[in-house]
Amino acid sequence: MIALILLLILLLVVALVWALLREPQAPGGGAAAATSPSPSPTASSALPPTESPDSDLTPAATEPGTSASGPVDGPQSDAGEPGTPPQFGGSGVDIRYSGTERVEFDYFGIDINWRRGYAQSSDITASRGGIVGREGTAFALINHATTAPDFETCRSQKSWTAVINWSQVKLWSMACIRTGDGRRGIMRIDEMPALDESSPSVVLTGQIWEPVVAA
Repeated sequence: MIALILLLILLLVVALVWALLREPQAPGGGAAAATSPSPSPTASSALPPTESPDSDLTPAATEPGTSASGPVDGPQSDAGEPGTPPQFGGSGVDIRYSGTERVEFDYFGIDINWRRGYAQSSDITASRGGIVGREGTAFALINHATTAPDFETCRSQKSWTAVINWSQVKLWSMACIRTGDGRRGIMRIDEMPALDESSPSVVLTGQIWEPVVAA
């Protein structure tokens, strides 16, 4: 009986040694780690890479009024962009005075050098009746103008008035000027008065040319 037990133990030891000898060895003496099969290629791996957000194909930022391919087409006129007044153009004639001034009704006015002063000593004043020329200053209203009149246009005017009524004008209306000393100029209304206010005012931009025109 004892001999049989010893025989069984011996067989178990031989089987264990045989199993250890058959197991593959990894480099360095350890057992080789189990490996899983590599995944097979899929359809998505064959697709070309997509562009990143900072790719050269990203549209560049554009300035207002332009597109990536250039300026946006729009209406153009001598009167300037919508919302801007007609600009005084060059006439090839020297300018003696120019400026922009606010004129408070019956209190301030504009001298012919286009500087604001007290109404009683000014060449151009304003009241609820309109724009008034003093000291020989007169106006020739240019109706429906989209560009400012030039020197030749104002020099050739024949009909002059000392008063322009508010009912005759609107924002950016223009008039030729004849000064008391015989010069010509142009005037533009840049802000209409609020006649319902207690102290209305008007903003006038003007330009006086150098030459004196013979009467």
